[in-house]
Amino acid sequence: MAAYHFPSASGLLEAAATRICREFQTRADVVAQELCAYDAAQDGASGPRLWKQLVVQALGPDGYGAALLEIAFLALDDAAYRRRIVGLIAALRRSVRRFGPHRQPVEPRTAFALALGAVMTHAARAHGAHHIFVLDRELDLAFTWPSLPTPFGSAPDGSVAADVRGAVEGPRERILDAAIDLLAVDGLRTMSHRALARHADLSLSATTYYFGSKTEIFEATLERLIERARFALTAAEPTNRPAHIDFIALIDALSAFYLGVGRAETRAHFNIGLVAARTPSMRRSMEDFYGLQIDNFRALAPAFVERDGRDLIPVLYKLVSGHLLLAMLKL
Repeated sequence: MAAYHFPSASGLLEAAATRICREFQTRADVVAQELCAYDAAQDGASGPRLWKQLVVQALGPDGYGAALLEIAFLALDDAAYRRRIVGLIAALRRSVRRFGPHRQPVEPRTAFALALGAVMTHAARAHGAHHIFVLDRELDLAFTWPSLPTPFGSAPDGSVAADVRGAVEGPRERILDAAIDLLAVDGLRTMSHRALARHADLSLSATTYYFGSKTEIFEATLERLIERARFALTAAEPTNRPAHIDFIALIDALSAFYLGVGRAETRAHFNIGLVAARTPSMRRSMEDFYGLQIDNFRALAPAFVERDGRDLIPVLYKLVSGHLLLAMLKL
């Protein structure tokens, strides 16, 4: 029956993406209509609280997060999927406008980036929507923050600077570096032992010797990403570490790194997060990677760690993650 309606796997995937986006848009619009009926004076239904409720309830208990992110990552290289994401974001903007002008952020894109980054962060760690319970407190900050800078000077996809790679020790590391490159350029669709062997300039038997399955490849690739992140941090120049709280300069510096010499790692990180969300054996490593990234941000932006007694680094990490994906989608 499925083969009759969808002769190809790509056709089935496109139809599924269309349905997921449509269902999420419908759900978000219904939730927004219910939420906009709240009385701000009686219920304390502030803009950040309503935005948080919209995200949590629209994602639902089953979680649309991972599926929507997979569509977004497909959109990085496919115009048809990008049109779906553009339509989805436009629908979400219409939904939040139902809340009224007094419940809107100074810069909607900044708030959208934070909400998107929160969904990405928790979906990659296999967290349900209920884990976004602090999003309203985080949006309190994003509602007052200015617009995010437009990233410039990003390197071509798949190009990796030598000082970000770290040491290449042997065939195993060459295979994992090849996996990061493939994830950065083509995503999950083309990942195979044969493609890895060709990209690493090794025999097919070498890849199967070190990694018996694709799951083993993804688990080891995540560990390699952790190694690269540690190396990039220790190799970072002092000029890349803002010493004072300057929101625009800070986001600009982080974006320049993650969309420049670290672009391959960024795209590979996004794609590997999708695998981790569906692979229980990878969740511990994904938590370790998240913790390392938070430590990296603390080192890169020491003056941004705390404001008014609040640790802002996790907020900054989610904001930058969402901003990077929007920038890669050219949104």
